[in-house]
Amino acid sequence: MEELIEDVERIIDVYKQNIERQKKYHDYPFTNNPDHYFRLMMLQKAIEVWSNCLEKIQKNWKQLDIQYSKDLTVAADEVYRRNPTQQIKKYTILVHVPKSIKEHIVNAPEKFPKTIKFLNSRVETDEQYLLRHLPVIISQMNKYNKKITSLENIKTFSPMYRKSTLEVDEKLTKRLNNLLKKDEHSV
Repeated sequence: MEELIEDVERIIDVYKQNIERQKKYHDYPFTNNPDHYFRLMMLQKAIEVWSNCLEKIQKNWKQLDIQYSKDLTVAADEVYRRNPTQQIKKYTILVHVPKSIKEHIVNAPEKFPKTIKFLNSRVETDEQYLLRHLPVIISQMNKYNKKITSLENIKTFSPMYRKSTLEVDEKLTKRLNNLLKKDEHSV
């Protein structure tokens, strides 16, 4: 598609140069020579046709951007529904869209601003990942009969929790307490 746009832009430039060349080599008014005038009018018409073609191609990018955003929404929802063990990054989501969409997004991101903005909004931050992954860590610790009394136990068991900030630690502690309360009620 990008090659097509470049070709159309080149064709338009050639026609514009041809018009300028035609104007330059005639010292008399256009209306004095009907053949010359007709040739210039035809060149101008050709430029209009190619310009319309270029506009349609560019409009197609906008429609694709909207469609790709919808496809990416479905893919991102599916990824989050599956609750993967790894952090959800850009390519974690892109794996779940058709190859053609992935290639367009990777090779021409400037053509899909809405899609890229949506994709970046669905990428999981470190904080979100640590909060989402906490139940998995708790189940792993239970599996190995590790005692869970505080966030420090989790940090000892799982190195990725050691790099969390104080703010994230507070959220993790709240989430941990809620999960531990649920476990007590279910036992």
